[in-house]
This record gives sequence, C-alpha cells and structure tokens, in this order.
Amino acid sequence: KTGETVFCYAHDAEPLLQKLTALDMFLDIQVEHDQLVQMMPMLDNSDVRILVDHCGRPTVDAGLGQEGFQALLELGTTRRAFVKLSGFVKFSRRPALYDDAWPFVTALVDAFTLDHCLWASDWPYLRAPVRVDYGVLLHLALTLFPEGADRRSSCGTRRASCSGSLPTEEEQSSASNCDSALFAAP
Repeated sequence: KTGETVFCYAHDAEPLLQKLTALDMFLDIQVEHDQLVQMMPMLDNSDVRILVDHCGRPTVDAGLGQEGFQALLELGTTRRAFVKLSGFVKFSRRPALYDDAWPFVTALVDAFTLDHCLWASDWPYLRAPVRVDYGVLLHLALTLFPEGADRRSSCGTRRASCSGSLPTEEEQSSASNCDSALFAAP
C-alpha cells in the first residue's frame, strides 16, 4: 500500500510490537522502495527485534542514497535488526548474478555487520518474475562471500545470534541446516 496507509496503522501495531518484544520474537517485515521510511517512527518507538527480508527491496536505479535504503542502513546501527541477503530477483534489473544488487549487499554488510546478515535462497521463489536456479544462488553466495568463514557464519553463527543461542559444535562443523557445498571451507 502507500506510505500513508502503512503509517496510519502504526498505532494499531503497538500492542503487537509490545507482545513480540515481551516474547523476544522478531517482527519480520518485507518492504520495497521507500516504504520503510513511513515505518521508522513505529520501529524507533519499539524495542522489538526486526528482520527485514530481501535486502529491503531497494529501487536499484535510485542508488544507495535513496531514502528507504538509508532508513534500512540506519536500522543496522540499532543492533536489534537483522537483514536477509536474499530476493535479488525481486529488485535487481539484471539477470543472475544480479550484479547491480551487489553494492546494496556490500552496504548492508557494512551497516549491519556479518553478525546481523542472513544469507537466504528465498526458496520456494514465490512470485519470482523469472525461473530461479538454486545453483546460481549458491554461486552468487560464493562470489559475494569468498571466505568460507563468512559463508559458514551466515548460516550458523548469525542464525544463532538471531535465536539467542549458540550453535553446538556439531552444528558448526556440519552446517546441518545449510548446503555443504556453499558453507564448506575453501
């Protein structure tokens, strides 16, 4: 909906945000373009942990300085927000490997730090405008994060920081919830 519609419901969301905070749960939001700007007062007035999907779905042609993306980078400084590095097909203007999205990924990693970024494949690719190949996404993760430790932490340590618990040694060594081809040491 429009930014005005998002903002007018902010007051109604307050009890939900309070419950999520009390339960130590996340508010998972998916925005695009500059929608996040209208949500910022609501988010600023809450202590809820936040998970933003699809890199915030920026408008690639508007560049890194667009208001919505700058609001997302600001959220990264709160240390209570996390961002999924996913959904490139939904905002990139180029085919895979979506290289026009890379500056946005770099800026997100810089603002959020790797401890607050989660690589995700975005499977099952709902409403994707084109066919998405999982192998290409694995290659993209290898390209964006050439260091094995960075790739492994995007699955294990970072997800643990979201859940509040540390992964077991077995989870760390096997990357049990991840594709071993992606998260294996180089």
